[in-house]
Amino acid sequence: MTSKLVCFKIVFLICWINLAQEKKNLTPEDYKLWHTLNMGTSSYDGNWVSYKKSYKNSKDTLYLTNTKTKNLYVLPNGYNEHLTPNGDWFGYMETNTLKLLETKTGRNLSYINVIQYDFSKDGMYLIYIQKTPISSLMKVKNLETGYEHSFENIVNYSINPLGINIAILQSNDKNRIIKLLRLANLKDPETLSIYQDFEVEQLTWNKTGSAFGYALTDKESKINKIILHSDIEERPTAYTLASTSVESFLKSRHVAKTKLFISDHGDKVFFDTAKTEKLDIDNDVKIWKSTDKQFPNRKIANYHQWNVWEPKLNTIQRIENDSLVVCGLANNLDKAVLLDNNRYLPLYKFGDRFSDVYIMDLDSGFKTKILEKQLRIHNHLITSPNSKHIAYFKDKNWWSYNIETGLHKCLTKNLNSKFNKSKSDRLDTHRAHGFAGWTTNGEIMVYDEFDIWLLSIEGNYSAKLTNGSNDQIKHRIYTYASKLIRDSFFGYGSDYQDIKSGILISTMDNKTYNEGFGLWSVEEGFKSLISKKRKLGYIKRTEDLKSFLFTESSFDVSPKLMLLNKKNEQFTIAFSNIQQDSFYWGKSELIHYFGTNGTELKAALFYPANYDLNKKYPLIVSIYEKKSDSLHQYTLPSITNYGGLNTTNYTSEGYFVLMPDISYELNNPGKSALNSVLSSVDKAKESVSIDENKIGLIGHSFGGFETTYIISQTNRFKTAVAGAGVTDLLSFYLDIDSSNLSNMERFESEQFRNQIPFTNSEFDNESPIMNVKTMKTPLMLFIGDKDQMVAPSYNIKLFATLWRLKKDIVLLIYPNEGHTILNEDHLKDLTIKTKNWFDYHLKESLEPKWLKK
Repeated sequence: MTSKLVCFKIVFLICWINLAQEKKNLTPEDYKLWHTLNMGTSSYDGNWVSYKKSYKNSKDTLYLTNTKTKNLYVLPNGYNEHLTPNGDWFGYMETNTLKLLETKTGRNLSYINVIQYDFSKDGMYLIYIQKTPISSLMKVKNLETGYEHSFENIVNYSINPLGINIAILQSNDKNRIIKLLRLANLKDPETLSIYQDFEVEQLTWNKTGSAFGYALTDKESKINKIILHSDIEERPTAYTLASTSVESFLKSRHVAKTKLFISDHGDKVFFDTAKTEKLDIDNDVKIWKSTDKQFPNRKIANYHQWNVWEPKLNTIQRIENDSLVVCGLANNLDKAVLLDNNRYLPLYKFGDRFSDVYIMDLDSGFKTKILEKQLRIHNHLITSPNSKHIAYFKDKNWWSYNIETGLHKCLTKNLNSKFNKSKSDRLDTHRAHGFAGWTTNGEIMVYDEFDIWLLSIEGNYSAKLTNGSNDQIKHRIYTYASKLIRDSFFGYGSDYQDIKSGILISTMDNKTYNEGFGLWSVEEGFKSLISKKRKLGYIKRTEDLKSFLFTESSFDVSPKLMLLNKKNEQFTIAFSNIQQDSFYWGKSELIHYFGTNGTELKAALFYPANYDLNKKYPLIVSIYEKKSDSLHQYTLPSITNYGGLNTTNYTSEGYFVLMPDISYELNNPGKSALNSVLSSVDKAKESVSIDENKIGLIGHSFGGFETTYIISQTNRFKTAVAGAGVTDLLSFYLDIDSSNLSNMERFESEQFRNQIPFTNSEFDNESPIMNVKTMKTPLMLFIGDKDQMVAPSYNIKLFATLWRLKKDIVLLIYPNEGHTILNEDHLKDLTIKTKNWFDYHLKESLEPKWLKK
């Protein structure tokens, strides 16, 4: 479909017409009108911005707009969009066709059967692969002159990070040919290697663009060789690592088909190996013994282990073994950081996950233990590939370790703040509030409860960058997901923050949940730019560092795409769901109450649409641990909902919805939930018109446990719905979860907050199944029959118990579903049946057909 230039005034007119219409009640038939709004890409200066509106039951639409002129291009079915840095060209896919839009003129170009495309980093070239009946062509088009170079039989390409060279894979009946194409000399691609009887996989550049590598696989799809091409800018040199060399060095192991990583200088190639021997299927009996250090005893088969190859030295070093796992690189990639995760077992004995930490010299292979009993929790041990230091959190303080000198320094012991989660009621007060990142100057930034601190890695100085503690405003550095060198590095590394460019910081008022963001700079410190009674998302600073893009929404305001310019002026780029103005809508507010031990708590209260003070309304209470931060969450009305509950659906049909926080007391999680939830309901009734006799309760997982326990202790709730909850605490304590780990630590150091010896009768006091005699509330349970987190048997037994006692109980068992229901048809069924159940019990609706005898 040809793109259309749409005047922004049309959108404004539509909004005005909708506002003028008489409002009506939202019904399930209207849900299909709603869509999600997703930010796309932007030009260097933010003048051009793309976004998408996605519909569940209709075609998605891609948009491109100019934030200054308000010109808008509407591109139905568009996806996979890219903009040149200057915004002159916009590319996107429509089915298998590449569409190219010249933004200055509106001129459109189309290229059919395109399977891959990119713009060069400078925006001068379009690169794409086009399938033809007889081959595949890679074409490089000069966007200024329109001149195009074609290269036949190209099946894959990879542009280097500098955007100046392209590694291409050419294929014919006999050969696989690796070529290097320099954008500065398109007429003369350089042939680097030719292979017969092999396939080329994992084409990978290093960060500096000075080297690339790949794997060669044989007819059995096994890796036969790893190839490195280095010194690309000077004289490209090829190095080969044969799999036979690896197998002779590492007995019973072979090169695994996982991603390669190449060092910045191109002098190291990191790769995985896997066990070669086959499992003995004739002896597959598992043996568990009382001498095992953990339950269940886990034997790792075919485990991937990392290695490093230094092509110029022709050496291989094994980094990992059966005892040590790599979590990061340091000291300009000359050192590896390793964890011994097997020493501090069983977990219940030590109260958390701990490891010994080692540094390995990648040249010599020599290992040195640098830390004992270090918390093995994400962002508590932080490495940096280019730093000679490691940061870690221990004994409620931040420390650094100097790899060269071997010295440890405590960085926070003299600072007037607490960097551990001292107020947490989740048995994790020894853990940190968080690690904020490394700076380009080599410092680290860490969090306390509300603020950000800058610390010299040598301990020479420190600075508090924000001042949120007095007003309870939490400041956190806004970061984006980055690519990991290896999956096991997740939680042990951090991106660099450029101090000179300023640091983007998000803010959240802990009292009101108002959100905002600001910028910290060396010259001005922290300067708040926006703070709103809204939920903000997708905050993005334009590359010219002058503007910000973000989305904002609240419970009653559908997400909008916004621009904040250098003059601190705000503009709306795109609205979503303007049809909402035609419907009655609810609102949300915070209420305050007291929980266990007099703790001050908050709850988010959502009002029925078109609320009438003179009417009494039913109330649904949705529980987990802390849910009041849902206050500004915009929820699209939908017939498919995880957990069965959709706040907008219910408020649109005459319900209050309450989402309270719960404060916990050790060894009494159930009673804590009972007290906090009842207190929140009492407070809600004080301020709004709730029918005391029409209150329902719902929870999933831990919330399911809380729900079933609460209704055994009070008849306050007329009905309840619980999904996949633990109903038998002792059995669950002795059970195994979906990761093949014991549940014991969930009680003694995590969510269940229960350190009563399991042999004591008091341990089981809060088991819902031990309190069934006092359960009088009609209950609907739902589970997935393949749930490996909380086995289906827990809720089946609760159902059987209540059935035997002739209580009002229903159990929904969804086939081929796990702990969370995911199948669209099942989600629809769960949403409908949950609503039916609450309507029947709280609104005195007719008994649904599926519930009748």
